[in-house]
Amino acid sequence: MTDELPQVLRVEHFIEDCRTLDPTQFRAQHGNAFLVHYGAIDKLRRPEQPQPTQVFKDLTPFLTGSALRTLRSDYLVYPILSTGRSPYPRMITVGRTRNNDIVLPDESVSKFHAFFREPDEAAATTEPPAMLLQDAGSRNGTMFNGAIVPTSRHASPVVVSLGGQVRFGLVELTFLDSVGLRELVVHVTR
Repeated sequence: MTDELPQVLRVEHFIEDCRTLDPTQFRAQHGNAFLVHYGAIDKLRRPEQPQPTQVFKDLTPFLTGSALRTLRSDYLVYPILSTGRSPYPRMITVGRTRNNDIVLPDESVSKFHAFFREPDEAAATTEPPAMLLQDAGSRNGTMFNGAIVPTSRHASPVVVSLGGQVRFGLVELTFLDSVGLRELVVHVTR
């Protein structure tokens, strides 16, 4: 197994497909649910070797400080799709280690932090896409639009809505569908 993390997609990756594919083809090619992060994951917080998740008692200085804003330089796109790396085939896992479907290499993110599930088949055909989010017992928690996302032991999963803000530890992302991602690509490349 290589030490390299799975490739992170940048918004530029989607430019050509936005120009050449219609919305249905784009969705078939890339999926219909994405997490978008503005800026690089802070390399100062990326663990260099395996270690326990760092616990941050007060996340406020990290989320509101000007230091975080100056690190933001571009958009990273994480498709919410099963990659086959996760040992849980019915979940789309999020975590710090490479065996997750969505890898966020940040020390505030647990090795297995949270997971997405598609709702039952009847609800899965809805537009916009419905995704369920549940915390996996992470050390620094999962939030959706400022509200705590519970673990399966404590409550039902949270339905994630378009444009909503998802936070895993200190990493904040926006939930978009394929239409929203196409609009972002067009806006950024003007």
